[in-house]
Amino acid sequence: MINFNAFDVVSLSIEKDTETAEHCGAGGMFQVIKVIAVMADDNEIDITENIDQGKFYTKSEDVAVDLGINPQNIVFEE
Repeated sequence: MINFNAFDVVSLSIEKDTETAEHCGAGGMFQVIKVIAVMADDNEIDITENIDQGKFYTKSEDVAVDLGINPQNIVFEE
């Protein structure tokens, strides 16, 4: 698990896998391939290991919540 201060995250870049969901009959959903957090000091941190990559999501905001980040306080780069 990567330790980071969720309050210092200004944006998340989420690489999504939509094909697996389509094959499972869950169209419109995605699984996370990779998550990069951009911090207030412009450092980028790969926090992919902090997320359950087998879980299906419908919104990027749900990924942020699972990471302990308030989705209303950040920008999503997709």
